[in-house]
Amino acid sequence: MNKYKVNIIVLLLIISNFANAQIIDNYGIRIGTGLSNQHWKYKHELLSELSGWHDNKTCFSGQVITEKFVGKYFSINSAIGYFQKGYIDDITIPTMEDEDINIKNNNVIFHNISFDISTKYKFLQTKIQPYFLLGFRSNYLIDYQGSIIEFQGEEHEMNTDIYDDFSNFTISGLVGFGLTFNNFIFIDFEYNPAITKNLNDSGIAIKDRYFGCAVGLNINSIFYSVSN
Repeated sequence: MNKYKVNIIVLLLIISNFANAQIIDNYGIRIGTGLSNQHWKYKHELLSELSGWHDNKTCFSGQVITEKFVGKYFSINSAIGYFQKGYIDDITIPTMEDEDINIKNNNVIFHNISFDISTKYKFLQTKIQPYFLLGFRSNYLIDYQGSIIEFQGEEHEMNTDIYDDFSNFTISGLVGFGLTFNNFIFIDFEYNPAITKNLNDSGIAIKDRYFGCAVGLNINSIFYSVSN
């Protein structure tokens, strides 16, 4: 954990130097939460009735953000950081009458490094500025945790053979709106529909989606206020 804190501080210092060189206009951090889910489409006719969305899972994210103004109303935004996705697994296992199976944890979690690139349109020049976002988010899968069941006293992680075949790199759309307060605090509401699939083979096609909100700070505004 300390290593990650050091990396974040170093990254912020590098971004600060770019800001001082006027390569970027705003930099800061954003922390968010939202509802993540996956759609599994079985291609075999006998399994087609099992296709559909799972239950939503609450997930979290933390990113470092930058912004470069392009004219009065537009800006180009980027973000990089940790992004969690997943779903709640509806586990159904046929068993014999005397078999004892316990569901220990039905949360499926995917740990990702994310990178966003988007355009922002601000249509009011006031202290409270509403805006729209449109862009892309890429996710690089670094680890996962499947649902856990207990059978005959031993714990088993479900669907690892499927998750092992997931694409490490996926792309989704980024559509959202938000509010900025005095160019300091901002809040985003976003939707990420899948553009590429997590898995697409002869037996199944899997894609994800994400609805979320995030709160952020333009850190450079703090330094500007102190210096003035």
